[in-house]
Amino acid sequence: MKATLKKGIRILAIDDARYTKGNGKVLVVGVVGRDETVEGVLSFLVDHDGNDATKKVYASLKKSRFGDQVKLIVINGITLGGLNIVDMQYLAKNTSIPAVGVTRKKPHIELLRKAVMKSERNSDKLTILNNVSKHVKIYKMKGYYVQCFGVSKESLLPFADSIISLLRLAHIIARGVSSGESKGRI
Repeated sequence: MKATLKKGIRILAIDDARYTKGNGKVLVVGVVGRDETVEGVLSFLVDHDGNDATKKVYASLKKSRFGDQVKLIVINGITLGGLNIVDMQYLAKNTSIPAVGVTRKKPHIELLRKAVMKSERNSDKLTILNNVSKHVKIYKMKGYYVQCFGVSKESLLPFADSIISLLRLAHIIARGVSSGESKGRI
């Protein structure tokens, strides 16, 4: 079932910091906001190329004071900390909150699948990727590519500017904290 989003919803936008070689963890930052107002920031660590991103996003949201208020989860892509794939379908289903992967470049599931095949811990990741490639379409929205889980592209359109702004802010914070200065774009 696809969610219907109402004006003024709270959005959790998530991006990861740059990976520092030798450190097995990667900082992840989430920005909570609605309309043009930032209401809070969450942070947590995930294993680089690990398998814990889904449970860390879930746990961070559930234990935060925003857990019952967030109505949309947005992630820069569907991975955090390298090849630590977020099971967006699991998130959408188990939180009852739609999830959206947003990227500037078009996602290539086959290239991601090849990279995962070369990694050590790949069985769960391949299952997630197979589900994504079977059930999720990639859409273009405001110059970005979106993968929708539990919500339609049409429902997202009124929130496109807020989604991009909050995701950009999460990116700036994560990169600024991890490397001393932010650079790059989502």
